[in-house]
Amino acid sequence: MDGLVVGTARADASSAWSVNSLYQLAQGQHTVSATARDGAGNAREASAPNSFTVMEPPKEEPEPPSCGCSSSPTGGAASLVGLLALWRRGRRSRLSSR
Repeated sequence: MDGLVVGTARADASSAWSVNSLYQLAQGQHTVSATARDGAGNAREASAPNSFTVMEPPKEEPEPPSCGCSSSPTGGAASLVGLLALWRRGRRSRLSSR
C-alpha cells in the first residue's frame, strides 16, 4: 500500500485471502496492489495498482436548541398558538385598562 508492504496472507482452498493493515491511513489518495507467490516462494508480477480515497467522516450536525415546549398528537402546535393568542389578549386588556 502506497509502496509499503503492509502484510502477508495465505490463500485458502477457494483462493480467498485478506490482510489487515496495522498502518493508519491519512486522508487523501492511496494505492494498493498485491503480489502472489507460489509454494516455492517465487513472486509473480504485482497486480495493477488500485486507487482509493480516505475521506473525513461527515461532521454531525448539532442538535437545535430546545424551546422546552412539547406537543401531542392531538394538536400540540395548535395548542401553543392558542396559548400565545390568549396571552396576547390578556396583555392587551391589561394595557388598555391602565
